[in-house]
Amino acid sequence: MKTKNMLRVAVVGIALASMGLAACGDDSSSKDSSSINNPQNEIVISGQWIRTSPNATTTGAAYMTITASTDDALIGASVDASIAESVELHEMVMTSGHMGINDDMDHSSMDNPNMSGEMKMQQVMEIELPAGTAVQLKPGGLHIMFINLAQPLVTGDTIQLTLTFRNAGEITIDVPVQEDAP
Repeated sequence: MKTKNMLRVAVVGIALASMGLAACGDDSSSKDSSSINNPQNEIVISGQWIRTSPNATTTGAAYMTITASTDDALIGASVDASIAESVELHEMVMTSGHMGINDDMDHSSMDNPNMSGEMKMQQVMEIELPAGTAVQLKPGGLHIMFINLAQPLVTGDTIQLTLTFRNAGEITIDVPVQEDAP
């Protein structure tokens, strides 16, 4: 009986200590990351930012790093209609640029402009989050696209962005608008 009580005290002590450590984190980490904690899945979001948009543009993009403790996927995102008409998950991919040419051929010719390829943006239905792997949403890669902005995104503003995960559900985070990555 004494061993069971000692075990309970140890478990409670460890739980309280871990809660205290989480609460004692420095202020910079609490500003730069968000997490949701449920018994099945923890999602940690860090380094989130939205690029400032020029006045004439109608689109914008958000970037961040997402880490899930168990396999999950980002399956959607949304913002208030006062920010943008819609939000989509996107990726930048290199197109082959060689229309109809067999990929096994030698593409070393610099004379043909169709050989070089180009970057193209395309919508994706989900972004896989393998357990324990930090997945970066960054310029030139995966990102969250704001479509038909109501007004330009201004440096210094903060946007509330709701992310929807297959297993973890919805998480709403504050995302600063800035010129460059944090």
